[in-house]
Amino acid sequence: MGKYTITRDGQKDLRFTGEKLADADNKWVAGQEQNRWQAVALYKTASGEYVLMENYYTLWQGETDRCGATVCETAQEVLDALTTEEGVLSDLDKELLQNAAKVDVAFDGLWLEELE
Repeated sequence: MGKYTITRDGQKDLRFTGEKLADADNKWVAGQEQNRWQAVALYKTASGEYVLMENYYTLWQGETDRCGATVCETAQEVLDALTTEEGVLSDLDKELLQNAAKVDVAFDGLWLEELE
């Protein structure tokens, strides 16, 4: 386990002990480097909570990067935090959940909707 400090715009930075479960970014899309992109990472704290980091980066003059993090009690809360009000889960967010499922069974299949 390591000690992490996550920068958050408009809030106190978040420091915790835990482990990084997964990360993903969309800096490169279809072989093209983007001038605006998002990076997400998921951590599990020593106490069992999840920290979802979402950063937005830009190379555009006059724009600034944005940094944030959300603390979640459960894997379902992480999914809820990633899902928009319209019910959209981006490909980047799906990738994060799939990577997290490789090391934490709580995320297994969260990006799937199953029909019986």
